Amino acid sequence: MKQINSGTLVKRIRMIFPLTIILSIIAGSTCLFAQNLSISKNYFKPGEAINVQFTAPGSYPANAWVGIIPSNISHGSEMVNDQNDLVYQYLGGKTSGSLTFTSPAEPGKYDLRMNDDDNSGREVASVSFIVSLTIPDQVRKPSTGMISISKYSFSPGEKIVVSFSVPSGLDPSAWIGIIPSAISHGEEAVNDQNDVAYQYLKGNSTGTLEFNAPDNAGSWDLRLNSDDNSGKELASVTFTVGSGAAVAPSSGYTQPSQPSLPPAEGEVIFNNWNKAYVDNQSAGPVYFYISRQTTITRISNYHWNNGSGRMAGEIGLRDSNGRTYGPWRAVGTSGTGGAQNVNWVVVPNVALSPGVYQITDSDPGTWSKNSGSFDCGFSVVMGK
Repeated sequence: MKQINSGTLVKRIRMIFPLTIILSIIAGSTCLFAQNLSISKNYFKPGEAINVQFTAPGSYPANAWVGIIPSNISHGSEMVNDQNDLVYQYLGGKTSGSLTFTSPAEPGKYDLRMNDDDNSGREVASVSFIVSLTIPDQVRKPSTGMISISKYSFSPGEKIVVSFSVPSGLDPSAWIGIIPSAISHGEEAVNDQNDVAYQYLKGNSTGTLEFNAPDNAGSWDLRLNSDDNSGKELASVTFTVGSGAAVAPSSGYTQPSQPSLPPAEGEVIFNNWNKAYVDNQSAGPVYFYISRQTTITRISNYHWNNGSGRMAGEIGLRDSNGRTYGPWRAVGTSGTGGAQNVNWVVVPNVALSPGVYQITDSDPGTWSKNSGSFDCGFSVVMGK
């Protein structure tokens, strides 16, 4: 398949970004945008139109592509996807937009998969759907889902059995997690940043899951989320954990209380988080792009630091002209396993003009990253 030379790529990027950012892209040290695929529903009839929304880094060549591949094909390799795609379309250098496909004639489960180039690259995003001759009633008129527990008070470490019922066809990455009750409701991305334990539903529409109550006393929620890709919270149930046999940490350490934050406002406009294992040290600056006047309502950076967290520092922004916004003092919140100060959260409420902005972090050495974020620091930006 035809390849794009580097000169053409630089010319295309130069139309969008300033020289300082281009030099970082060429050097391979810039983290720009998040790749994402989304569809409005998960069931389609054979031959029905599928409209898929996408976002992609500006560093991708024009031959980055999205294709329909049977779900039983292994994930990860662009070459494997290339060998098994039923249909595909190139992104053509676009960083966001929509593509329209026609669903396969053969009923079954399929994926839309994004690949970062057409020359032995890698798969970078996917979303699953089902082709069926009949669409279940629950999908035509979806409910929000339900979760329930048999009691509402537990000792630390006690088993919690949660029953769930969700619409058929809900994304297989739908999940239930334990989140401190103080965390605002509504956004899956916010829940994802603050869960201390989680399990996927794996395509099941009914069933039970078993959790262990957190070690820390207090008020907690079990929250049902529509998918693991900036979706929505669908349902929740609250329970309390008593002091019970909780063991106080040694060395005179006192467990800090869960900080109180205002409810998250707006929508997620950038999110490169994922649930894979992470390392320290962002590989380079992290950028996001807004196409219209936007008020940034929340920025969350992840500092897992091998489970030790990091005393919250400062998060700021810098535009392409070098003007800085903030930095703002972050609030540290707990994450997986109750690890303290792993999420740094600021609420800037700052109005920004269209353009490219760099996210700054006062401690890049403990800013978490992995290959799924292209070795760039985990960050979620919300705005309205």
